[in-house]
Parts: sequence; C-alpha cells; structure tokens
Amino acid sequence: MKHLMKLTPVPYEAIGNGTKTIELRLNDEKRQKLSEGDTVFFLHTQEERFLDCTVGKLYFFASFRELYGSLDLRACGYRAEQTARPEDMRAYYTEDEEKRCGVVGIELRNVREVAFEATNDVASLSALATRLLKAYYDDIIGAEQNDYMLKKFQSVEGIREQLAHGYRYFFVTVNGERKGFFAYCERGNELYLSKFYFDASIRGKGYGNRVVDFLKREGVRLHKETLTLNVNKYNPTVAVYENMGFVRLRAEVNDIGEGYVMDDFVYGMNLCE
Repeated sequence: MKHLMKLTPVPYEAIGNGTKTIELRLNDEKRQKLSEGDTVFFLHTQEERFLDCTVGKLYFFASFRELYGSLDLRACGYRAEQTARPEDMRAYYTEDEEKRCGVVGIELRNVREVAFEATNDVASLSALATRLLKAYYDDIIGAEQNDYMLKKFQSVEGIREQLAHGYRYFFVTVNGERKGFFAYCERGNELYLSKFYFDASIRGKGYGNRVVDFLKREGVRLHKETLTLNVNKYNPTVAVYENMGFVRLRAEVNDIGEGYVMDDFVYGMNLCE
C-alpha cells in the first residue's frame, strides 16, 4: 500500500541523507492505515521531488513524552548538540490531538529520492528516449515504424524543434540517475502531455501518479481546463491512464509521413473540478 505525506525542507533532507530514520507523527486515521512493508512518499513542500521509503517497524505510544523516553532521538532527527523535548511536537499537534490519537514512530528503510528535472539537454534526452522506446514500442508498432518515429520526434533535431515551439522536457531521476522523462506543451485551453516514458525498473511504483499530480498543478498554474494525451490503441498503459483518472475522449488516426500513421486514443482529465 502506498501513502502520501508532506515534509518541510529540513526533515526532508535529514531523511534523504540518512541522518533521520524514524519519522514522528500523530497516530491519526491516516497513519493507522500504515503497515510494515508499505511505501511512503514524502513530498517536498517547496520543490518537485519526493522520497520513496519503505515502512519498517512501527512504534506506538500514548504520548510523545513516552516516545521520547523510548526511541533513539538521533534516529528521530535530533543532532547531538540539540536538546530534545516532547514539547517540540506542539508545533505540529495539539495536546488534545495527542491524547485522542496517540503517536507513532515510523521507521524508514530503502530511501530513494525521485525528482523531476527540467532540461534542455537534447543529446541526453534523445539517447534516453531511444533506449526506452526501442525496448518498449518495437513489439507494439514494429521496429521499422518505431525507428522512423524516433528519428522524427526524438532525435536531437526533433527535440530541439519541439523546445523551440514551447515544449518543456523533464528527466525523472532516481537517486540522481535518469530513469525516465516526460514533456508537455500548451494547446489552447489544454495542457498536452506529449511524452511520458519510464525505464522498466521504475514502472508500477506509483511514480506516474506523482508526474500526473505535477502536471495537474502546472495546468492550474497556466489556467488550463484539461490535461490531455494520446496513447496508442494497443498500448497496455491505456488501463494505467484510466486508473489515474483519465477519460477516453475519442479515437483518431494521424498521418506522420512515409506511409505511417499514429492510431491512438485521446484521453483527458478535467482540471477545473
């Protein structure tokens, strides 16, 4: 099971660099759904990055005073020179909330940072696109058409032309390693998701939902009404997009030259709700 929580920069960095391995929270209804082995995404409150963590042990207490007397406070994020006091948690939770819910220490393991890195590095984008799309699309549309589309859309020249026409590209990095990319552009009242590809090693981990959340925020920021995309009719990710909340709007066939067509469904998501 996957869970979302937000973190301000200081505790975020402490978890990311391994100096904080236990997160302290109120054991409210949301935290009561946690189980050992679950995934927690800690979203940075100021930047487009998040920590992918596995839940280890869960330490339950009636109060933060009990917790502070039982757990290693260095593991909870305190430095050696700091004085750790249960009252510190009053900045986040009231005494009544603490009495009503109790508290929990969440041990975190296997921490990985995932970030969306805006880029104009066309050479690296083209190389990554070629690697990812050859592995994925050769079996769906055939190697010949895939090679043609890579040359037309994901070559250095093709990406450079898109950037010149307002496209924005982002790498998806995991612990600094580029594992995917996506791109969007503005089309009237739509934010159009033009590219969205992950390495096989990070598919199915929930990162795609985080990309869509980012695009929804971008769409609202840019005053767009819908988030749209095209997906090949025979691409298994059709079901993934539907699970994310996209709705099929229509089918369309687009001539892309040399006798090839893009045989797609168009999906959309309302950003005005």
